[in-house]
Amino acid sequence: MTIHIVEVSRITPAPNSDSVLNSSNLLTIPLTFFDLPWLVFKPAKRVFFYRLIESTREQFHSFILPKLKLSLSLVLRDYLPLCDRITWDPNEPKPSIVVSKNDAVLVSIAESDADFSIFSGYGQRPASEIHNSLPEEFAGGGGFVTAMEILSGLVKGFGSRKIETIDEEFKIGNDCAVVSSQFGAVAGSTQLGVYESDFWWGRPVKVDVVSIERERISMAERRDETGGIEIGMCMEKAELDIVHALFNNGLQN
Repeated sequence: MTIHIVEVSRITPAPNSDSVLNSSNLLTIPLTFFDLPWLVFKPAKRVFFYRLIESTREQFHSFILPKLKLSLSLVLRDYLPLCDRITWDPNEPKPSIVVSKNDAVLVSIAESDADFSIFSGYGQRPASEIHNSLPEEFAGGGGFVTAMEILSGLVKGFGSRKIETIDEEFKIGNDCAVVSSQFGAVAGSTQLGVYESDFWWGRPVKVDVVSIERERISMAERRDETGGIEIGMCMEKAELDIVHALFNNGLQN
């Protein structure tokens, strides 16, 4: 599979006369107690597959893409934290979401010769191929460096008394669990309605969460069946074959 990067654009919030970004002030939103634990988890990465049957390459770049950029700009105008950054002022007790006038979201446009039917299909597929199509692979390492610097600062700050208090609260909760218990995480929900995300292209052919591995699974409503559930897993093929067999056996019994 080959990927060709066509364009990387910075999308800023659309102008708004009432926006805080029109002044020299920054929009600062302190994180809450419930926000802090999520800083050490990887963000969920969801991929939507749409089949544009009647669109040519020229139509996509001249008609569809400009509208997508405008739509994103309008959304950012009303939801400024989407283009934020997380910082921790040494004089503040906890990190904050900060939005400034120059903040933007990077949008990467790329073309691939991958087989769409395999990418958007069900059943077992090589995870590496899907991961290679993720946007941050095209934007360079700046995003990773920034994230690592932020997390590094957070870890260094965990030595304070207040962070130790938060850590103690979580430790108490973990101590209540049985030693042999297994923990996992679920990304998504059947209530999110991901298959209702219609950009005038119809419903998505497939929606995948690619940030799952080992003890994590993804969950979504079934695309073509009311009340059904789609479950995604990412593990070694031999392990996945065992899980698949146990799952089918459980349904039959």
